[in-house]
Amino acid sequence: MTYTWTTQAIASSSCKVAGLLLQGILFNAKEQFPILSRPLLKGRFPEKEAEIILGNLLAEQLNIQVGEHIQMIIPFGSEDEQLFCLTAQVVGLIKMGMYQYDSKLALVPLQLIQNILNQPEKVSSFFIQLQKGSSLQKASKKLHENFSFPFRIKDWSQLNKNLFYSLQLEKAMIGIVIFAIVIIASLNIISVLTMMIHDKIKEIAILRVMGFSFFQIFWLFCGIGLSMGSLGSLLGVLCSLGIMSFFKHVGLIHLPSDIYHLSFLPVRMNWQELSWIILLSEGIAFFTSLYPAWRIARCSPLDGIRDHS
Repeated sequence: MTYTWTTQAIASSSCKVAGLLLQGILFNAKEQFPILSRPLLKGRFPEKEAEIILGNLLAEQLNIQVGEHIQMIIPFGSEDEQLFCLTAQVVGLIKMGMYQYDSKLALVPLQLIQNILNQPEKVSSFFIQLQKGSSLQKASKKLHENFSFPFRIKDWSQLNKNLFYSLQLEKAMIGIVIFAIVIIASLNIISVLTMMIHDKIKEIAILRVMGFSFFQIFWLFCGIGLSMGSLGSLLGVLCSLGIMSFFKHVGLIHLPSDIYHLSFLPVRMNWQELSWIILLSEGIAFFTSLYPAWRIARCSPLDGIRDHS
């Protein structure tokens, strides 16, 4: 758990002005704060109170480099609620990969914010990092049950609600497209099995003469259609895993961060969703095989003799 104090401020350089989110943290607890666990893009972590780290896009907006100074105006920075002016040296740049942080976030020592706001040994928020594999919803619910007003609990999805909503919408649209592709592909199974009625009529007649019943022939050709769907699903899964593994390690897809909030496309395999896709494709392949298999099973041995003659 990490203690922080967050406030808003206005920063200015020699020729630019920008609003920023000023966050005070304990730089001596790097292992407790996820942002500080990653290497800086440039520079170092602050060692004095009048030193600051900027997001890389915020530094571009201010047209400022590591080693230069910026002026900040912090509202309600004293007991009489007057504006507080501060000059700080930029000692590092950080890149988190999310536009809303890289374009606004500025990190300073926690004690500096406490002194400016006249709130010694007080913090405005706590950051809790869960262990890998932990349930975010369960942890948030438990915190809600144990901590009431004035505490407010917000998880990662609530802090980035618009991002998650847009991702869910895009995910739903991609699911509809994939479903349409699977339906179109399943029509090939119908066409192949329908062609078997004309091409394999003699062999089907021989099976009927050998004693195969209606249901045996029916399930035989249902199995053929299902095996075709299984082969297509297997090849699709193998190809998708290979492509995802390639993009995960190479990271060739870069996104405009001001539109998608992310500067790159993260790749993660969801095995539960993959299982549902496989089951859905297998189910569609099976149901599209029913009608052609029913027509094939209805063929009479006389049809094969008539066709042979």
